[in-house]
Amino acid sequence: MSKIFLIAGREFSVRMRAKSTIATIVVTMVIILGAGILARVFVPTSIEPENVGVTAETRDYAIAFNGQDLITGQIDGGLPSDFTQRYQVETFPDDAALEQAVKNGEISMGIAGTLDQPVLVSDGSVSFTSQMMVDLVYKSVKINQYLVTAGVDLKELGNEVSGLKLQVKDVSGQDKAESQDAFNFGAYLVIIVMIMVLFAIVMSAGQLVASGIVEEKVSRVVEVLISTVSPSQLLIGKIIGITAVGIISMICIGGSGIAALLISGLAGSIRISVASFSGWYVVWFLLGLATYMVLYAGAGAMVSRQEEIGQAIIPLVLVQMAGFYTAVLTVFFPNHILIKVASMLPFLNCYAMPARQITSSTVAWWEPVLSVAINLAILPFLIWIGSRLYRRGVLATSGKIKFREAIRALDLTSRK
Repeated sequence: MSKIFLIAGREFSVRMRAKSTIATIVVTMVIILGAGILARVFVPTSIEPENVGVTAETRDYAIAFNGQDLITGQIDGGLPSDFTQRYQVETFPDDAALEQAVKNGEISMGIAGTLDQPVLVSDGSVSFTSQMMVDLVYKSVKINQYLVTAGVDLKELGNEVSGLKLQVKDVSGQDKAESQDAFNFGAYLVIIVMIMVLFAIVMSAGQLVASGIVEEKVSRVVEVLISTVSPSQLLIGKIIGITAVGIISMICIGGSGIAALLISGLAGSIRISVASFSGWYVVWFLLGLATYMVLYAGAGAMVSRQEEIGQAIIPLVLVQMAGFYTAVLTVFFPNHILIKVASMLPFLNCYAMPARQITSSTVAWWEPVLSVAINLAILPFLIWIGSRLYRRGVLATSGKIKFREAIRALDLTSRK
């Protein structure tokens, strides 16, 4: 075990001090923080309230803009929660002061005149919605006056009306939670950044493993190392060391991602808390590294030149891209059966499941747990494959190992 950690420490020290690693981390952090600032500037996260003016004679018209019931005067709980935040009502002493405020641009419109004869004052056209709300209150005032004249008890009428609730029947077959999982631009930006960071770190770590193995093969350093440690110990040590580099990168880049999310004001678009999801993100990050790294090492051992690495790792890159695009599609179809299946499959779940956790409100607590369990169950088999390929190719410096020879190295009946 001490030999493994010695190799891991050497690998971590060499990779972490490399200028390319430091530059990649710093540049990525700057880009992510810059994206958060740009999102704060250009992506609307709230609606600026519209200023409306009333006078002492027309102050009862304020109920049109504060969500009150037109008959009872009570706050209507059926209105959207942000309704009262769309308008700010200011009271002016008389019509002249109100009209001057409209001319100066202090308020967008005002209600002058009297309770019986209101006058809508504006500097230009008035929105249809605002005019309609004032008109409804105007009609309600007239109806109330008529009812009082007719001897109707408005309090009793209000109690009778307040108990009325409109029934809604949804025949789409979707439950309420699923119908709320529509496209969310804020969640889309978060997922794109999150998945790109995960994709970049896993792929760069895998390429570091593959290129490091080829470098040692070309310089024949591996022949010296193999004389003191077994190929499996060397492989595990290299993976632990580079995984540690990946964890440092993830902490730096992930921290900047959370900071950018808070700066952008898009945190409210996510259906789960950032704190709890950060723990899950670490799980998916480590699971993705463990799933891919051993296979990247096996692919690197199959070639003898740096120029051949790109061709050797193409299958792994394609699988990662499949997981990336699955995560992107999750934003549009979070509850589709194919997305649910993909979030359970190794190689894809480290991308698809965290995307589902952000976009869907129907992910049960057991789904990510089951996905992790499935991945952990198949992980020993993947490690066995990668180790066999590594042992087969680590000392082969004559050229690229053919696919048929690599398959032969995976012979299940072999005990070597």
